[in-house]
Amino acid sequence: MSLCPRAAAQALHSPPELEQHEYKQHAAYFDPQDHPHYTLHPSSRFGADNEPLLESSAPSVDHPNAGIRSPQSLHSLLARRLARLVSSAVAASSSSSSSSSTGSTTSSRPSRKRWLPALLLLNLAVTVAAFVAACVHFNTFTTLFLYLALLIVAFPILSLTFLLLSSNSASYKLRLPQFSPFSSPDFEQSSFRFSSNSPAPTAASTSRRSCRSFRLDRLARYVQYVLASLWFLALVEWLFFQPFFDTTSPSASDDLAIFLKSSPASRIAPPPQPLKVFIASNLYNSQDILPTYSASLKGLIQHLGAHNVFISIYESHSTDQTKPMLAQLDADLAHLHVDRQIVRDDGAARMNKSSPVQDRIEFLANVRNLAMQPLAQSAHAHNFSHVLWINDIVFTPQDAVRLLNTNNAHYDQACAMDFIGNGFYDTWVTRDAQAQTLKRQWPYFKQPHDIDAMRQGTPFVVNSCWNGMSAFDAKWFVPPKSQFAQPAQPPIQFRSSSTCLSSECQLVSYDIHRATHPKRPNILINPAVKVAYTHRHYRLYNSILSWPLVRPWRIVWRDWIAHRLFGWLTESRRWPNECQLKQPWWSTEAAS
Repeated sequence: MSLCPRAAAQALHSPPELEQHEYKQHAAYFDPQDHPHYTLHPSSRFGADNEPLLESSAPSVDHPNAGIRSPQSLHSLLARRLARLVSSAVAASSSSSSSSSTGSTTSSRPSRKRWLPALLLLNLAVTVAAFVAACVHFNTFTTLFLYLALLIVAFPILSLTFLLLSSNSASYKLRLPQFSPFSSPDFEQSSFRFSSNSPAPTAASTSRRSCRSFRLDRLARYVQYVLASLWFLALVEWLFFQPFFDTTSPSASDDLAIFLKSSPASRIAPPPQPLKVFIASNLYNSQDILPTYSASLKGLIQHLGAHNVFISIYESHSTDQTKPMLAQLDADLAHLHVDRQIVRDDGAARMNKSSPVQDRIEFLANVRNLAMQPLAQSAHAHNFSHVLWINDIVFTPQDAVRLLNTNNAHYDQACAMDFIGNGFYDTWVTRDAQAQTLKRQWPYFKQPHDIDAMRQGTPFVVNSCWNGMSAFDAKWFVPPKSQFAQPAQPPIQFRSSSTCLSSECQLVSYDIHRATHPKRPNILINPAVKVAYTHRHYRLYNSILSWPLVRPWRIVWRDWIAHRLFGWLTESRRWPNECQLKQPWWSTEAAS
C-alpha cells in the first residue's frame, strides 16, 4: 500500500492504541529515515484540521538542477494530478454513501466524557435533597445525615456515573482508505486523517477543557475511593467485630419491637429473679404513640406474668383519640386478666404550657400521686418489688425489662436515657454524681468516667434522673411498717418546692438523698436503654446510630472533632444549676 504521511505524523505525535482485534500490520507506521524528503514539524504547528503537519521538504538549493523538472517528471506530475482528481471523486462518493447508510451518529454523538460535569451536578443535587429530607424528617440538623447521604446516595450514583462513562470511552484508530496506484503522497496527506468519535476543536480550547475535565474526573474518583473505603471498613467491622447476642422474641403484636429486635436496646437476658412491678403512667394527647405503647405494655406483661403486674394509668383533658384508645387498652388488659386502674378524668383544671411553671409542677405532681394511689391504698403493697414509671414514650418490652434488671435489680432508682431530635432531652432533671448539669449534645455529661460508661453501655451513678422511664425500689412508695418513721422516710410523694424551682421528678431523687443522707443512694442511669417521644427518633438512636456504617462518623466526628476539639463551644448550653439550696443534700459518699 502507499505511504500515509498524515497518519504517520499523527502516529508519531500521539501513537494510537490498537484494539484487541487490530494488529500492527493494520496501521501505517512511518520511519523518517526511510523517507528523508518529508519533514515532521513539532507539535506547536498544526494544519487546518488541527493535525500535525508532515510536508515535503523544500528542494535543496545546493544542487543547481534542483528546481528544474525533466519532461518525464512533468508528465508523471500531470498523471498524478489526474489520478488525484479521479480518486477524490471516488472517495467523495464512497464517503457520502457511507454516511447515508450509517447515519450521522459518529459525528453528532458527543463523547460521554462530556457528561461528567452534568452528572456530578445531578449527583450533588440528589445528595443535598436527601440530606435536607433527613433533617426535616428527624427534625434536627446533624452532620450524621450528611455523612449517610454521601455513603448511601452519592456513592452509588457516583459509581454508576463512572460505569456509564467507561462503557463508551473514546477509541482511536487509523482509518486507511483504498488508494490507487497513481496516488501521490500529497494526495494521501490531504485525503487521510486520524479520527475519533468526537470532532476536534481548537487546540487552546481543547487543552483547557481537557485539563478541567481531567481534574474533575480525578477529584470525583478520589471521593469515590474514600467512600468505598468507608463501606469496606463498615463491612469488615460488621463481619468480624460486631458481637452477637441472643434476642428475646417480642410480642407478635409489637411490630416496632420486631423491627428493632436486633438493636442494642433490645438485646436482653432473662430477669435474674421474679419481679412484681407496679407500672404507672400519665397520658395526655398520646394517640401517636399509644399503639406502640399498648403493644409494648402487653408484651411486658407477658414477659413478667400477668399476676406479677399492676397497671395504673391516669389521663386527663385529652382532645385527640387518647380516651377511646385507652378504653380499648382497658378491654385488652381485662382479657389478659391483669389487675389495673385506668382513669380518664377531666375534672381538675389542666395547666398548659402557657401556665406558670410552678403551677404546672404542682398539677403534674398531683396527677402523678393520683396514679400512685392504688399502690398506697393496696393491702398487698409490700408484695411489689419495683415501681416502673413510663411517660408517653416509644419503648419496647425489652427496654423495660432491661431497665428493671439494671444492676441485677438492686438500686434505689434506675433511669433510661430519653432523646429528641437534637439530643438528650431531660437535662432539667438529671444531675451527675458531682451535681453538675447536662447539655443536650454528645457526650451530655462532663466527667470522663460517665462518658466511658455511656460508650460501653454500662450503668453509672448520678444524683438525680427521670428520662422518660424510671424504675424504683418499691420501698420508697410503700407506707412504712413502723409508725415511728422519720419525716424524710417513705412513702415518698411527688411534690413541688416553694423555695427552689424544680421538677417534681427531680424532687423524688432529692427526697431519696435526704432519706439516706449522708450515704449516697444507688441512683443509676442505664445508657443501654434509649427511649424517645416519636417513632422516628427511637429508630434514630436505637437503630441508625448503631449501624457499623456509622462507626467512622461516631469516632471521627462525634468523639474527636465535635467533642474533643470543639466541645467547649457547647458548654454554655448546659442547663444552669439554679437550685443551690439542694447542694448540701446531694450525698458525696459511696452508695451503701
